[in-house]
Amino acid sequence: MRTSPRTVLACLIGASAMAFAASAQNAFTSTSPISIPSSGNAIPYPSTIGVSGLTPPGNITNVVVTLQGLTHPRVSDLDIVLVGPGGQHCILRSDAGGDVATSATTVTFSRTGRVLTNIDAIPSGTFAPVNFGGVLEDFPGPGPGIVSNTNLGVYDGTSAVGTWSLFIIDDASGPGSTTGTLSGWTIRFNDPIADVAQSATEFSYQGILRKDGAPFSGIADLRFTLWSDASSTDPGAQFGFAIDRPGVPVAGGVFTTMLDFGSGAFSEKRRFLQVESRIAPESGFTPILPRTPITGVPFAGTVPLAKAATRLDAPDGSPTNVVEVDNSGFAKVNSSLIISGSVNLAGAITLVPTSRSRIFPACAWQPVVSTAAYTTSNGDWITGSTPGSTLTLFMPLNLPDGAIIREITLFFEDSATSTNVTLSLRKVQNNGSPQVFGGSAQNTGTPGNTSISITGLNEVVDSNLLAHTLNASFVVPTTMSQVRIGNVRVKYDITSPLP
Repeated sequence: MRTSPRTVLACLIGASAMAFAASAQNAFTSTSPISIPSSGNAIPYPSTIGVSGLTPPGNITNVVVTLQGLTHPRVSDLDIVLVGPGGQHCILRSDAGGDVATSATTVTFSRTGRVLTNIDAIPSGTFAPVNFGGVLEDFPGPGPGIVSNTNLGVYDGTSAVGTWSLFIIDDASGPGSTTGTLSGWTIRFNDPIADVAQSATEFSYQGILRKDGAPFSGIADLRFTLWSDASSTDPGAQFGFAIDRPGVPVAGGVFTTMLDFGSGAFSEKRRFLQVESRIAPESGFTPILPRTPITGVPFAGTVPLAKAATRLDAPDGSPTNVVEVDNSGFAKVNSSLIISGSVNLAGAITLVPTSRSRIFPACAWQPVVSTAAYTTSNGDWITGSTPGSTLTLFMPLNLPDGAIIREITLFFEDSATSTNVTLSLRKVQNNGSPQVFGGSAQNTGTPGNTSISITGLNEVVDSNLLAHTLNASFVVPTTMSQVRIGNVRVKYDITSPLP
């Protein structure tokens, strides 16, 4: 096997999983299979379930939806929305999961589920509704049209009696057949929601994979092991088991996956993560050295407060442990903090911005206008058809309020040496003229994987006052070119928690 130098840069993102109490009572199921075409509306559109009443009678306090036997070769293509008898709608998932297959999975959507990613495959499990495709999704008639809500609480307080409709769309065409199936679905009402339990062991790992010194793009098989030493291969120095992640998409070197080494893996002592990669046609894994030191996020999620901590209950005795102070003097508030009078501080409170990155998938790009500049051909390659004409795409940037945008990078692949590309950030406030950042045209240079960036930004996100969108323009050169438009990475700082 021939190996090549490989490096990986990494960051850790805290993650949690939620649990709820399930009940067979007030569960209604459709066992009629649903056929999903390569592109367009599923058959039937919609699939329906009739509800005649609940036991005991009453309005809705909780809705949980389970999809049985979901099979699809590229699960990120799917948009699914639930519509209630009164017309209330909730997007269950849109553009979630990577461009990878899922087979016979059972996926449950609950307000207490953990968050899906837009990179990894979707396993069987319980997840919160999520929309990675932008603020608005269009489900044409008889669907609900333009929708955006992902909160299952929209049905609370209403009657469950009537017809519940599940609309499924495959919103992208790809190479080969991408047809899929769903064997059935179930809707449950008024399950008692148990205490939400945070998973203290699962975390998100994001890295940058380089091959021969350059960012790698494509599919890689990854293997992760956790060690107590930076270099030892003694089996006694390894914690838990190896975690294999086959078929991980890597765009511009960037990949993200979820890892869980169990409850005994992390402590106050440093651990080292070993990453190995396998890229076709290789038959074995190549270790990526050095190992990545890990403390921080995984340990912060697992360390309980000291047993000798001081605890403060609510005045009426519940809930207990509203405030806990450990032996190091750190306070944890387990409830909302409401201040009705003055506060005297002996020390200063400093909010330190945290640097973060968010990947927006390629499927979020939309054409500004219909154009003949480029035509789709050969899978996800776009071929120039009219020399000198321009294809302009836009993408809404949905970031948490308070985020400060610092840098934006577009990753793409180009077959020509002179494609003219312009990337710009547009800010529109109070329906005024847009303010444009970036906008300098660049030639792509040599064919292959490349990127274009806007740096030096200092833009504060406030969805109540303004909107940020990203524009990318591709000018067809004299020689016909092909481009494969990829993901966008946005680097930003934030001083408030992510939603």
